[in-house]
Amino acid sequence: MSELIEADARPTKGVFLEMFTRDLSLEDCILDLVDNSIDSMIRSRGIDVSEALLPAGVAGGESRRHENNLEPANIDIAFNSDQFEITDSCGGISVEDAEKEVFRIGHPEGATEGQLGVYGIGLKRAIFKIGNEITIESRMVDEGFKIVIDVPEWKKDDINWTIPLEIIEGTGD
Repeated sequence: MSELIEADARPTKGVFLEMFTRDLSLEDCILDLVDNSIDSMIRSRGIDVSEALLPAGVAGGESRRHENNLEPANIDIAFNSDQFEITDSCGGISVEDAEKEVFRIGHPEGATEGQLGVYGIGLKRAIFKIGNEITIESRMVDEGFKIVIDVPEWKKDDINWTIPLEIIEGTGD
């Protein structure tokens, strides 16, 4: 009589992070983070990228460019030998999206279409390539969150892949 048991085939976080980031340059990381800022602006302002970028008639009809009176979005990058920081005014990430989608690899079924990111890996690859101490803070009008990851400490636990979110106040405007 044979016995069926299960072998543990999960990757270690260390190997996963090495394989996940090894072919990525720092320039690519920064571009991925800028891409995420632009993606957030597109979602928060309801912009249809194809209609906003293509001339009238190309997208199958007359262009309906998104018009609004909002302030232009800003993306600022600052760095020195010890720290990299990117800040933007592009709309933020909701707590629900952070909890259920943003830190996952890939987009869940029914995720928002029309975003620039395809696989949901740019942010994760960038943050794990750039630093060992990661802080992400995102604020929308009504809510916000902050995460702090000590990567060497986080890598020690191969079972728990979650990232704790601290709920913080929104911008209020």
